[in-house]
Formats: sequence, structure tokens, C-alpha cells
Amino acid sequence: MFASELNYFYLRKLAKLIGKDYDLTAKLYSYAVLSTASYTLGNFFCPACQGGEFSPFQPSMNLLTALFGTSIGKKVVMAITGVVLIGFVTGHLVGNMQIFAPPEKINHYAHFLESLGSGLWLIRGFLLLTVVLHIWTAVVLTLEDRAARPEKYGANNTIQASYASRTMRWSGFIVLAFLLFHLAHFTARVTHPEFNDMMAPLSDGTMVRDVYSMMVLGFSNPLVTGFYIFSIGLLSLHLSHGISSLFQSLGLRTEAWGWFLEKLALIFAWVYFLGNAAIPLYCMFVLKDKVL
Repeated sequence: MFASELNYFYLRKLAKLIGKDYDLTAKLYSYAVLSTASYTLGNFFCPACQGGEFSPFQPSMNLLTALFGTSIGKKVVMAITGVVLIGFVTGHLVGNMQIFAPPEKINHYAHFLESLGSGLWLIRGFLLLTVVLHIWTAVVLTLEDRAARPEKYGANNTIQASYASRTMRWSGFIVLAFLLFHLAHFTARVTHPEFNDMMAPLSDGTMVRDVYSMMVLGFSNPLVTGFYIFSIGLLSLHLSHGISSLFQSLGLRTEAWGWFLEKLALIFAWVYFLGNAAIPLYCMFVLKDKVL
């Protein structure tokens, strides 16, 4: 059970005491994660092998305890939910990039999503649960870290942290506010009730929601476009640190290739930001006069 209770903060302290060997820290953390996983899986498939008595509820309880009752488990939950959310925002960008194609392209894509019916709501529910777990683990880990380290970092410690890592929590909450507005804007169409009446025909004559015109009208407001780009910038900053952090949380990052991972995360964040920023700017400065 020792491995399941290890905290990465203390592993970093240990590495500093023995010579600031951060590669050793990663190896120790990897051992902790793998030990926790092996202990959990051992209890899940064979409780008796771990010295416990069999119970039909024991495997699931052991798994939940390992994931939500330990610091390493919470880091793994945050990393896994992070992977899911990175996949979602990437797919969301690819779908929205169809605004640069003829109107029927993105309208047909939106119609396909709506045709999923209850399946689409199941996906939305899963993503909502993922967001809640991601935020919950971030908040709990922050509180645990502060409780374990009541004194504040000195200047020599904080200067080593990147701006993205130091603003990770605050940018996350601002991005959450943006997400809620974005859902109200285009999904629930609360801010623009007239979106509900905007329809357009496909090439086969099928009448579908005119998402093309909705996006152009929605981003014709400079305040909305400005807030969108600002929020996407924060999300990109969040991703630049989060992508490398999730590998660290899973015990897969070492000093040997950590620098490459950071560069890759930075490139991905910039591509993501520029792609998303181009969408509202294109709607406001190129499509606005053609559609409205």
C-alpha cells in the first residue's frame, strides 16, 4: 500500500536531496504508478491473492479507492480525462474547420451529429462527466498539495515553473466559463433564439439547420469573437502544459525525452490556437458581408 500513498511532491523533494536527479524522480514515480496499478488489478481479478476475503463488491471498491482515494490515483484520473478532452477539442476543431468549405459541408456535418439523437446526448453526458472529474481532481490535488506544503514557494522554485503551469488552474476555470457560454451560444441557442429558425437545403433537398449562417452571424459580433479568441488562447496555454503533464502523471515521462515532449506539446498548442482563431476571424472579416 506504500506505493499507492506516494505523492509526487515528496518524490521531487527526495530527488533534490539526492542530487536533483529528476530522471530518478520520474523512475520513482513510474514505479509508484505501476505498483498502484498492479495492486489494484490484483485485487480486481484475485482478491484472495492479495490477502483479502472475496466479496462481489470488493474489486470495484478497490479500484475506486485506488483511483479516488490516493494522490497518484487522482493524478491518473486527471491524466485519462485529459486525454479524452484533448481528443474531443481536436475533433471539434477539425469539424469546425469545414467553415472554410462550401456551406453544405458544415451543414451536412452538423445534420449528421443531430441525427445521432440520443447517442449524441450520451456522448455529451460522457464528456460532461469527464469535465467534472477533470476539474474535481485538479481542485482536490491542489488542496492536498497546499496542505502538504503550507509554506509558499520561494523565488528560486517558482522561476523554474513555466507561465502555463503556474496559471493552469485559473485558465481552466476561465475556459470552463467559455465552454458554458459556447454551449449556450450554438448548442442551446439561448443567446440567439433566431438560430432555431435558420434552415438551409442540402443538395438532395433535405432541409437542415443552417450552421454555416449561424457561425457567421454569431462571430459577426466583435465582443464574441474577441472573447472566443481570448478563451481559445487560454485553452491552448492549458494544453501546452497539460499534454506533457499527463505523461508525467502516468509515470511515462523521463528527462531523456521530456524536452521533446514539451516542444511537441507547444507545437500542438500553437496549431490548435491558430486553427481556432482563424474561424471567427474568417467569419467576421470575409463571410460576414457575403452571408448577412
